[in-house]
Amino acid sequence: MFCVYIDDLLVQLARIGVGCFIGRKFVGALAYADDIVLVAPTASALRKMLAVCDNYATEYYMAFNAHKSKCMVLLPSVCRYLAHELGNCVFTIGNRPMEYVDIYVDISWPCH
Repeated sequence: MFCVYIDDLLVQLARIGVGCFIGRKFVGALAYADDIVLVAPTASALRKMLAVCDNYATEYYMAFNAHKSKCMVLLPSVCRYLAHELGNCVFTIGNRPMEYVDIYVDISWPCH
């Protein structure tokens, strides 16, 4: 049921055209069960995508849990010097800051 409910959000995220693409295929918003991963090439792109999520949440009377939301920066080795600068960026969902992590493992998912 969540997939049906959230499908329009995924469409909206694809339409703004700021997430990541492989060729012409949008891969900037990946969803599975009740989890969504946003993949953005820049901090400003991620902020635009998070704003779409916030607007969607307001429109459909829902909330994203900032406490469960995480931010991870992945850089090619030649750009590692940017990690500190990006680590100073604050990303919010529902007007609450998201935590930065180096690794993320959801312990609530069963390992089979």
